[in-house]
Amino acid sequence: MSAFYPRWDLDRQSFLLDLLDLDARSEVGGLSAGNAQKVAIVAALCHHPDLILLDEPVSMLDPIVRDSFLKLLLDLVQEDNATIVISSHVLHDIESTVDWIVCLDAGTLAANAALDDLKDQYAEWRVLARSRDLPARFEGPFVLRHTVVNPRAARLIVRAAEADRLAFQQTHDVDVEVAPLNLQGLFPILVDSRRH
Repeated sequence: MSAFYPRWDLDRQSFLLDLLDLDARSEVGGLSAGNAQKVAIVAALCHHPDLILLDEPVSMLDPIVRDSFLKLLLDLVQEDNATIVISSHVLHDIESTVDWIVCLDAGTLAANAALDDLKDQYAEWRVLARSRDLPARFEGPFVLRHTVVNPRAARLIVRAAEADRLAFQQTHDVDVEVAPLNLQGLFPILVDSRRH
């Protein structure tokens, strides 16, 4: 493939072959699915593209190679000033690599925002009663999900600001511990929000 690309980088090719533990003498047709995916990664990255489209790039990789590859992607963005678009259902693997989320649900846009902005908007509240049992259900425009842990504790998934939390604590006589949601936790919320 290198002959087709004037910018093909043989040093990068050698580095990737070593990183991904590929034998350059192997025939592509005889490779396992995981090694075929590795070859596709080498082919996609060695010509210094400005735009890299990756569809489930780590799905067939073992965890150690997966981590190394995702760290490499971050280096490539800096080195080549490239834009990388990753389509993936393996959200916990790519979370440390991405900075912008486009969430699709049945072909409809559910979110298009910076990951940090989404994490600022949504959270899990761990609610503990101070003096009496909690109500069976908490209502409010910012409460998206409600799980009773026991009569004095509940977990809420919210889309709320700090002022909402302070007012909620005072109104319900509770303490609220805020826990951020990771991308795996955000995805079902974004889909549900679009549907409702």
